[in-house]
Amino acid sequence: MTFAGAAVMVLSVMMFSPEFPERAGFPSTIFLLVASLAALKEILPDVKKFCRRHVKGATLAAGIFAAWWTLNLLGCFYVEFDLHRQFAARDAYIAAHKHDDLITVAPLKVPAWADEILGSRTWDALTFKLGGEFDDVPDGDRNVTFARYHGLKKIVVAENSP
Repeated sequence: MTFAGAAVMVLSVMMFSPEFPERAGFPSTIFLLVASLAALKEILPDVKKFCRRHVKGATLAAGIFAAWWTLNLLGCFYVEFDLHRQFAARDAYIAAHKHDDLITVAPLKVPAWADEILGSRTWDALTFKLGGEFDDVPDGDRNVTFARYHGLKKIVVAENSP
């Protein structure tokens, strides 16, 4: 308790100092590590007893969690690789039409199930809305920035149609 209290106190005192250097958080981190290890040492015998009694339940819970995590990871990989393929096709199209006055590219599509199941762990509709996709007007900020960076005249994304 002394080390945990010291960690909080040191960090609080340093935050109210006129100049708070980043290195000032180091001692409080060390105090918290010492307090955590001391607490772990105290509860370790109880944890061993608990684990011996509940090994089957813990194994089942770990297996369910591992399966859930693996399925989510595979879903995220699928979305990422699919978007990588779409970006590569878009880059090839842009390179082929580099000297056109207006380049219209197809919108990026994320599977509908990805928004519902994976949420914000990978690309989703909100990510595209907040800056992951071009606007459908040529004077949009992202469009102009992309066009200037790549030496294009204008670029837009086609209207998002179902």
